[in-house]
Amino acid sequence: MMKSTKDLLEFLDLSHLSPDEELAIRQVLQRDDNLRKRETGRIRRLQISIPDPKKLKVMTGKWFEELRTHRYGQQSDVTEVLRSSMRRKKTTAFRISPFSDVGQTENKEGEKENKDPQTKTSEM
Repeated sequence: MMKSTKDLLEFLDLSHLSPDEELAIRQVLQRDDNLRKRETGRIRRLQISIPDPKKLKVMTGKWFEELRTHRYGQQSDVTEVLRSSMRRKKTTAFRISPFSDVGQTENKEGEKENKDPQTKTSEM
């Protein structure tokens, strides 16, 4: 059973990537996007110039897409999963865990105090 895109995103952890690796992946995704746009233009031109639906199906590769869908079902686009995961990595990279003691110190009585100068109160 194929998991949904949302389920896949939960398991795709990109936190271990170095900035160079992330840049390389972004470049590959950009090349993929450019190729997809060119392919879409090619298919559009073929649809205009070829009136025979059977020949058009062969020349555009639609037969392959149908075969793949029939054999494997409707699967998520891997590039979209990767793009979403990279966006998610950016938004979660700078979040601080609510259970960490970052930004807090303990005073002599054992109470936690914020290091933030705007917050002057002690927490219990």
